[in-house]
Amino acid sequence: VIRAYRLWPIGDSLHDYMSCLTDDRDSGRVIVTHIYLLLGFALPVWLVPTTKKGVFKLAMYSGVVSLGIGDSLASIFGKWLGRIKWPGYLQCLSTGSTSFYSILVCLRLNQDT
Repeated sequence: VIRAYRLWPIGDSLHDYMSCLTDDRDSGRVIVTHIYLLLGFALPVWLVPTTKKGVFKLAMYSGVVSLGIGDSLASIFGKWLGRIKWPGYLQCLSTGSTSFYSILVCLRLNQDT
């Protein structure tokens, strides 16, 4: 709200800062990418039921693993090695496979803890 309506005293500064982090999908008044990321991290924590023995760790950390590790590494490797595109999509083959395998490695490393 502060950024969208450029409320004083920080609205203009916040708008300038956030606009450099957007692309053509976030060209409107509301920057939905940031909202989606926050929900992606928070919803698994909010929705996981607790039990008497503890909490389902994998379900709770699914947002962090998929977005924080999978999506981040896919972005890095996509910029670095992304040449072959998925048929009919803009994303590279390396981004999807990097995301998938980085999540698998993270889950395997976390399996023993």
